[in-house]
Amino acid sequence: MFLQSIMASTDDSDATLTDAARYTWSSWVIFVIFASLTGDSIILIASVKYKAFKLHKVIVTIIQHVALCDLYSTTYTLVNVVSLITNRNINRYFCYMAFWTTYQGVIVSVNLICAMSVSKLILLKFPLKSASWSGRFTHRFCAVIWMASHLLPALHILVDKEGVSFDHRIHQCMYQYTSEIGKLLLLVTTQLALLVPNLISNIATLLLLGEARKGAKKMNRGLRRQGLITVIITATIYTLSYLPFAIYCTVYLIDLAREETVGSEQFYIYYYRVASNLVYLNIITNFFVYTLTVRSFRRWLKTKLFNFKGEASETRTGGSAGGSSNCRTKTIPPVSQHEHTFV
Repeated sequence: MFLQSIMASTDDSDATLTDAARYTWSSWVIFVIFASLTGDSIILIASVKYKAFKLHKVIVTIIQHVALCDLYSTTYTLVNVVSLITNRNINRYFCYMAFWTTYQGVIVSVNLICAMSVSKLILLKFPLKSASWSGRFTHRFCAVIWMASHLLPALHILVDKEGVSFDHRIHQCMYQYTSEIGKLLLLVTTQLALLVPNLISNIATLLLLGEARKGAKKMNRGLRRQGLITVIITATIYTLSYLPFAIYCTVYLIDLAREETVGSEQFYIYYYRVASNLVYLNIITNFFVYTLTVRSFRRWLKTKLFNFKGEASETRTGGSAGGSSNCRTKTIPPVSQHEHTFV
């Protein structure tokens, strides 16, 4: 088949990176890992321990699970960076692990973003009916998403475990849908597990934009819009980061079905590399989105940063000698526990 020849070509010089390209790519992935570990850890600490997100408890709970999913996704980026630096294939068992975490992470992520958009829309449209929603209920719902996400990678391996192989184009372990049953799996993956939640999320986001325009005049000083804007920006960034990869999957699916090449060899190598790396934007941007849109989180960050600078200054000046250091230090009050929670 024509696609098998294209996949085989990823082992030759057409898919081989120069040392400069590998190190540049490695630097980008290392930055993604560092940004995710730092940003998502701060999000979890701020939301769980310090209650720094003064949003609806349902949205805060989903934000926590999104941050956890991003941290989980760094496991396959670690495999990616090791392969890039060493310029070697991944061990077979690590290959299965990378494949599993990649597919599970993508499925969990898209469904959490969908749940965030839809739940925000329901909270706005039916505030009385959704008043009974609790953080515990949302945790249970997200747990179902996490558990169900194991089914698809498990199905792939049960059907054809040899389908998991190292892909030299992106230095990752992926599933090659070249068999007849593989075509069906690809259809299930792209349509049911990815396309449908994305479509629902996009529709909900568009409806939220309409709600934002209608309610702009009613919302006093934009306070109640914090959660709305946060959800809209988060869902939009997710869609944009996955859009190039979705285009690749669509062309790939068409080529498999027609057994005729729509995408060129350059498309299957170079475009695929770019699209796969743009997905990482979804992992690293949430911290900056929340800092920009959630006032209570931004205030908490300023408080912690100010206190850290104050402690560092005291350390350099030898403590609070004569009380002068303490007199000069001004503390910002912490995020009020009695601050209103906004839908």
